[in-house]
Amino acid sequence: MNLEDQERTSTTIISRSTTLWREIFATLKAEAFPPGAVFASKIEARRAIFDYLETFYNRRRRHSSLAYQSPEAVLKKHFQNHPTHLN
Repeated sequence: MNLEDQERTSTTIISRSTTLWREIFATLKAEAFPPGAVFASKIEARRAIFDYLETFYNRRRRHSSLAYQSPEAVLKKHFQNHPTHLN
């Protein structure tokens, strides 16, 4: 691969990465914060983001790696089929 091809590839990767992050932040802003939300501190904003990610996004969103099921659904199905024995 010559230098021109490397530069083109690098530019494409950076562009895709930027687009992905913009989509992530747009989703976070739309779903996690009420319109016009203003936080008193960075700590308060961080807590709001953490709460959103842990209580909604990570647990309820469907993930392609889980056959488009939520992690909650996958865990529920797993433990129904494989009961734990704590003896």
